[in-house]
Amino acid sequence: MDIDAVVAKLKSMEHVVDVFVPEESDIEKFFEKESEVKTGSGMIFRNDSLEEAKKRTRHLCVVQDKESFDKTPHHLITWETTDGNLMAYDVPPSLRHEVEGRNDLIWLSDNFVMEPIPYASDLVCVMHPSPINVVGEEEGVKDVIALYPSPPADKMIRERYHIDDSWDYATRIVSFNML
Repeated sequence: MDIDAVVAKLKSMEHVVDVFVPEESDIEKFFEKESEVKTGSGMIFRNDSLEEAKKRTRHLCVVQDKESFDKTPHHLITWETTDGNLMAYDVPPSLRHEVEGRNDLIWLSDNFVMEPIPYASDLVCVMHPSPINVVGEEEGVKDVIALYPSPPADKMIRERYHIDDSWDYATRIVSFNML
């Protein structure tokens, strides 16, 4: 199989507006922009999603509407202490049942909670890769993940490929290895 099978499968997904193969030099620029991301609060930032995407050999840009096409079943953003304790995390709809009814949590937004436990070390904001399960061996690929680009990298992608800059759409970089 080739990359066209992956593009076709992703394009057929509900909520996907477009899928295209970016120039390799553009991916390098997008990754460079992504590597410059810092938190506004001065919190330590670790972009595991970017590091994992860099380990993959093929990349696609996906434009989607506000809904996720793969209904991410795990946390994408966490705050962890430098000694390894989980302090806060996003709550995707598929994991909402895990926190419903927990009166001990501190809700920082409608989809981000903090555990009410003391900590003595610094906090690290961690961006996790999003495994993609809608494409795989049938399309000739493995190790499929998505990176949700930061606003500066997203803007760069949109400008380079003339993508609508409204908030009605989101961009992702889907990275994988061929079988």
